[in-house]
Amino acid sequence: MAAPYEYEEGGYPQETDAVGYDPNFVPDSVKSFVVHLYRHIREKNVYEIHQMYETSFQTLSERMFKETPWPSVDAVAPYVDNDHVFCLLYREMWFRHLYARLSPTLRQRIDSWDNYCSLFQVVLHGVVNMQLPNQWLWDMVDEFVYQFQAFCQYRAKMKSKTAEEIALLRQYDQAWNVYGVLNFLQALVEKSTIIQILEREKEGLEEFTATDGYDYSGGSNVLKVLGYFSMIGLLRVHCLLGDYHTGLKCLRPIDITQQGVYTSVIGSHITTIYHYGFANLMLRRYVEAIHEFNKILLYIYKTKQYHQKSPQYEQILKKNEQMYALLAIALSLCPQVKLVEETVNSQLREKYGEKMARMLRYDEEASALYDELFSYACPKFITPSAPSFEEPLVNYNQDAYRLQLKMFLYEVKQQQLLAGVRSYLKVYSTISLGKLANYMDLDEPNLRAVLMTYKHKTHAVDSDGKIISNADVDFYIDEDMVRVVESKSAKKYGDYFLRQIVKLEGIMTDIDRIKLEILQIIVQSKQTLKRKAYCSKQKFRTTKMHTQQSPSPSADRRLSVLARHLEPSSVAVEGHSNHSIVGAPTSGNDGKQSVFSHIVRAPEDPILGVTVAYNKDTSPMKLNLGVGAYRTEEGKPLVLNVVRQAEQLLVNDRSRIKEYLPITGLADFNKLSAKLILGADSPAIQENRVTTVQCLSGTGSLRVGGEFLAQHYHQRTIYIPQPTWGNHTKIFALAGLSVKSYRYYDPATRGLHFQGLLEDLGSAPSGAIVLLHACAHNPTGVDPTKDQWEQIRRLMRSKGLLPFFDSAYQGFASGSLDTDAQSVRMFVADGGEVLVAQSYAKNMGLYGERVGALSIVCRNADVTSRVESQLKLVIRPMYSNPPIHGASIVATILKDRNLYHEWTLELKAMADRIIRMRQQLFDALRAKGTPGDWSHIIKQIGMFTFTGLNKEQVAFMTKEYHIYMTSDGRISMAGLSSRTVPHLTDAIHAAVTRAR
Repeated sequence: MAAPYEYEEGGYPQETDAVGYDPNFVPDSVKSFVVHLYRHIREKNVYEIHQMYETSFQTLSERMFKETPWPSVDAVAPYVDNDHVFCLLYREMWFRHLYARLSPTLRQRIDSWDNYCSLFQVVLHGVVNMQLPNQWLWDMVDEFVYQFQAFCQYRAKMKSKTAEEIALLRQYDQAWNVYGVLNFLQALVEKSTIIQILEREKEGLEEFTATDGYDYSGGSNVLKVLGYFSMIGLLRVHCLLGDYHTGLKCLRPIDITQQGVYTSVIGSHITTIYHYGFANLMLRRYVEAIHEFNKILLYIYKTKQYHQKSPQYEQILKKNEQMYALLAIALSLCPQVKLVEETVNSQLREKYGEKMARMLRYDEEASALYDELFSYACPKFITPSAPSFEEPLVNYNQDAYRLQLKMFLYEVKQQQLLAGVRSYLKVYSTISLGKLANYMDLDEPNLRAVLMTYKHKTHAVDSDGKIISNADVDFYIDEDMVRVVESKSAKKYGDYFLRQIVKLEGIMTDIDRIKLEILQIIVQSKQTLKRKAYCSKQKFRTTKMHTQQSPSPSADRRLSVLARHLEPSSVAVEGHSNHSIVGAPTSGNDGKQSVFSHIVRAPEDPILGVTVAYNKDTSPMKLNLGVGAYRTEEGKPLVLNVVRQAEQLLVNDRSRIKEYLPITGLADFNKLSAKLILGADSPAIQENRVTTVQCLSGTGSLRVGGEFLAQHYHQRTIYIPQPTWGNHTKIFALAGLSVKSYRYYDPATRGLHFQGLLEDLGSAPSGAIVLLHACAHNPTGVDPTKDQWEQIRRLMRSKGLLPFFDSAYQGFASGSLDTDAQSVRMFVADGGEVLVAQSYAKNMGLYGERVGALSIVCRNADVTSRVESQLKLVIRPMYSNPPIHGASIVATILKDRNLYHEWTLELKAMADRIIRMRQQLFDALRAKGTPGDWSHIIKQIGMFTFTGLNKEQVAFMTKEYHIYMTSDGRISMAGLSSRTVPHLTDAIHAAVTRAR
């Protein structure tokens, strides 16, 4: 990922008269735009392509080309190496801009058709090795169908055509031919084998939906995703032609009951459901239409605020209103309000409540209302055939619409005739044919015909050929009696129970956490007693004197009793040994409980528990801000481009083997890691005072360091900041160290409690270990200044305190590797001893590779070699030796100048995005007038922000806004995007003002 592109000012005047438009003049900002876009396409940087396509192109269009086209493709071609494919893509955007802001001429309409033909021919028959954002690929298909529709409407208005236009239409009679359009869409579907891909995905043999169609193995997504969206394009074209059955058949490979690639683009999502619902409405599948309209309208209601700045916002609102009108029609013809969510129903009543009441009547006014709503909400039907130039020229652009309206109103009339039958069936559970005939002023034979017609009209054939019912009231005739069966849908208590389950899980997690803390105290106490006993025994063997007693049996018994109170009771039978296999407790043949039945269930990790609750939430608005992993603007995991390059180099190296690494790990990795954190010119490295061992990411590095200190360091107390990463306490306690805390974060200022920090470290015992976050303190995002670091260093050195740095975010905080390492280097520069745990999870995105390092800086080289020998003894029984792949990736990048440079660019881009998210959130809160001072958001640094929200406010945001974070108010800024900032802002504002 390259650094974000910023526009250069100047070049083209902001307002340009169309008359003065020069197609060959390319402003500097446009040069920069096409050069950067071309480079990103070649490098497959999807995120940057998406940003430039969605934001930069629109910004330039609004600022410089509001009333004129963009520069011609011939003018920009020299800046992109005259690349044929890029020029086709540029022309596609050029014509789209022309259609959106100006009125294209007939010649331009024909040229656009030629460009689409060339572009699709390249995709179908050429080699297109690139990745494009789903939004762009959807827009290609969407615009292709739109321009076809617009051309058919334009061509059908023959009365206003000039002689020159008629001549052009005669000459280019194949332009936007309906068969050509359908053939291209169908060819994309078939060539992409997307139907087979989706089938294999159902069997678990291939991934498409899970990756949103992107190819993370370095291939191209263009053909596959175009083929996927072409199925939606075919649905739309067939709806425009009035062939609803064929349209739905084209969409069948896509399961619209599930999230899919079509939902990854809001325009695609809405277009799919709009045409799917309309087709079902016209085929009398009213229940299916109501169901899908309800879902999409609820989704738009909850998410439209996130698209307010999108160029598609107006179109979203328009489709939203049209689908409400279609829902009103469907519910009037098939009154099943129980299928509609209360939120949607409320909006519907507000918009069309009065009209729907009148539409239930059988009169001319009701027919007029059906006509009005259908005309407003239906697609712009087309007549695809070319005009007859030999006959008098007439306008026929309304013919297709009038035909569809006529068919619809005929169906409405038939449905209205049956409304009386339904009203009687709703009243009675059993009624004789004679009585019902009398009520309806019919004789019995005609009544039977009416009832059979009602049966026919309330049933339809679905896409699988099965007969489905649309009726909320069903009946059967038993001799001369009509017996009514009213279908009742189960009441929906699901949402309520899900909320209560989440609340209960939160309570249980708190209880388990308290229980775990007590158990940890017991375990630590037992370990302390055992260590003392061991030391006593060793001293006794050496001196032959009883100078220290082992812990009293009564003390050990008291701890055991307390532990049993926290565990399920178990009965231990002593004094009865049985050497028979049948009686062995682990044999499984004695009918007794498991020997592990006394084990209590461990509580979920607080952070991972957030993700569990998030995954259970079915709301489309849900947002997970608890995960400590980087996400793109689209909310997707990111694999750095430089990592992919390094992996490819490793794959291509046939000399590589898969033998065990040494206990200390990959030598190149260790040497390069030490240089990265300490500096290549560090005296400690030059004097061989540093030993580095490869470990299992940051967690493993901390654990190895803790085990080493517990065994070989004279002071077994470690001070950790309050608060700190939740795993720190467990890591060091289980390593055998006594864990204490020092003040770090001041809730009042939402900043560093510097005075408290100095006081607590000043009162720590001499030689105590102090854990320090090298940068981007987790979870607060609060770091000391350079001067404060210097004061901390002087205090610790004067007290003989041993610094143990946790460096999980080097380069990820400020965007500079050197800046983020300055705290560590200050302590190393004074010649003292230091421990540093490094992780490459965040700054290289190697979360799952578990790549880390532990470096120990000693006072002289002789001690260093002895320290390394003892580190091997710690590692050997723990995990023997580390894995090779992740460390090889890191070493490949760090030792290659070009790869290293590219890594620094991608790293800075990630850091800059997080900084932008901080600024956007701060600006949004300030603009909304949210009470309080939120400046700490932009003062803090790194992945996390301590918002200052309390538990009640966090719980409120989870319940009401489906936003998930840890209960202490920590949020991951990397989980935010420009799209989700408004939602979080609304939630924080509501929490602060309503959940104090």
